[in-house]
Amino acid sequence: ALATYVEDPARTCILERAVECFANISDGRYLVWASAHLIPHLQGAVRVKAVRKALDTASVIKEREAHVRALADIAEHLEGQARLQCLDNALDVAVSIQDERKRARALETLASHLEIGQLGRALKAATNLPYLGDYEPCQRIFWRMSSLASGAASADIVWLTRQFYRAFPLRDALFAATSATAEALVYLGGPEVAARLFRSITTNG
Repeated sequence: ALATYVEDPARTCILERAVECFANISDGRYLVWASAHLIPHLQGAVRVKAVRKALDTASVIKEREAHVRALADIAEHLEGQARLQCLDNALDVAVSIQDERKRARALETLASHLEIGQLGRALKAATNLPYLGDYEPCQRIFWRMSSLASGAASADIVWLTRQFYRAFPLRDALFAATSATAEALVYLGGPEVAARLFRSITTNG
């Protein structure tokens, strides 16, 4: 944090000291948290080494929700196949969490990092949660989907939207479902699509 406020050579000295401190953090959760702040300032071999250390540390965090958060943080510093693999691993951990509320929180955390090809699996896991009181994971998934819309095939978005509606057929879930999918619907057909859906809901009670 200090490094952002100073110029070289003081900035270089601060970052060198930060790297030394980073290497000596014994708690894996704090090491990964620190890496999310430090890695953007690093370059070359030092950056590669820091990313590798953070990734290795995240892989042995036993508490699964913290494990998911750690992998999501590290994925932001990876590119290409390495990023996708890291997110796939995080998704594997998230869907394996037995406690449904912790699983919901993990999916919610992960949603904003996923790519379009991973959102379908995340949505399936979110809609399979055995309680219907918390739609936040699904909403986060659709917000992410909408942010990726420019690079996503419309067919993928249509499929995800249909999967969500099929998962929540209950009448009292309709408005929550509409809220979660509104941005995707607007992307697909413009504001008129959302307006028509709203009219349909109100007309049919």
